[in-house]
Amino acid sequence: MIPRKVHDLKCWPDSFAAVLDGRKTVELRLNDRDYMVGDRLFLREFMPIGCQYTGRVCAVDVTHVLVGGLFGLDLDYVALSVRLA
Repeated sequence: MIPRKVHDLKCWPDSFAAVLDGRKTVELRLNDRDYMVGDRLFLREFMPIGCQYTGRVCAVDVTHVLVGGLFGLDLDYVALSVRLA
């Protein structure tokens, strides 16, 4: 499948590791990029202390988008179901 859009996103180390090993399958993000099913996310591991990237990257595809305003999710956010690409 060819991705609809590609997004480069920061991802903190604990979340990055959880995505890589399959424990984390949802990304909560500010809905500022018009995320849609079929988009590809390049999650770039980012160290918040020191504000630097580690160089590790993980690609995931968006399989479902839950828009804010439902189930307690703020209107400005989305819950993106993802799977490793």
